[in-house]
Amino acid sequence: MTNRTPSKTTSGLTIMELLAAVMILGIMGSVALAALGNHNQVVRDNHDRRNAQEMSSVCACASAAGYDFVVSADVESTIRSLVAGGSPTSGLFKNHVFKVTLFEEADILGVMRFLKIDNGQLVVRHDI
Repeated sequence: MTNRTPSKTTSGLTIMELLAAVMILGIMGSVALAALGNHNQVVRDNHDRRNAQEMSSVCACASAAGYDFVVSADVESTIRSLVAGGSPTSGLFKNHVFKVTLFEEADILGVMRFLKIDNGQLVVRHDI
């Protein structure tokens, strides 16, 4: 019978290999978080731009029906008037309420960047 001594080789990772793997994962995680943060801003901008388009459309429809929301050269007041709503007092759309709903203060501030008053109409800015 022969006596065999156990081999000294072990399987597994060294502490340096584990540290390198953790470091690589940390770098990848920070890159992913940075990309996700930028994505959130893009989503918010698209949301605000769509709300601005809706406001411009409602304002144009109300104007065609005989109700003017536009406050001369004051985008914020015009937006707040649209949120409050209004209706023409005469014509085919008499007593029909024109307004945009479900707008909070953050939404109002967000859409202001994308709107301007041009020739007495509330229009979406395309230069942003």
